[in-house]
Amino acid sequence: MKFPFEKLNRTSVWERFGHIDLELLGKYLDTKKEGKEMELIVREKISWDTTQMRKFFEGPVCSFVMERYKDVGRVIGKGDVREMLKLRFLGRVEDLGLRVPISTTTLTKPLWIKFLNDINDWCIDTFGCALPEAKNSDIGD
Repeated sequence: MKFPFEKLNRTSVWERFGHIDLELLGKYLDTKKEGKEMELIVREKISWDTTQMRKFFEGPVCSFVMERYKDVGRVIGKGDVREMLKLRFLGRVEDLGLRVPISTTTLTKPLWIKFLNDINDWCIDTFGCALPEAKNSDIGD
């Protein structure tokens, strides 16, 4: 889970984490087993360009859909989920006589937003829950 904050110039390390939601952090830590080893990763806030949207799709989105299928008893690999979502929401093209999904490398930012919103709506209709929030997901970089 991510906890956004602004870096402040203060005296102690903890004081440098300005505007962090301590209540949310506490709730999150309460879900973890006592004695569990944890890591804290600090990085600059991600600018959501098409590259970051692709990482979010290929990481948390595909993993989420794969897990929802597993919950209903269907085991599908992450690569198959990725191809299925691209076929379903982007369509396909013919390449050397084969029908292949449209590549996500050609999508503009508005098309990425539509693509991810369409997947989110489908997840709500199909599984009864929305995609994980991007602000609380590690996109794998």
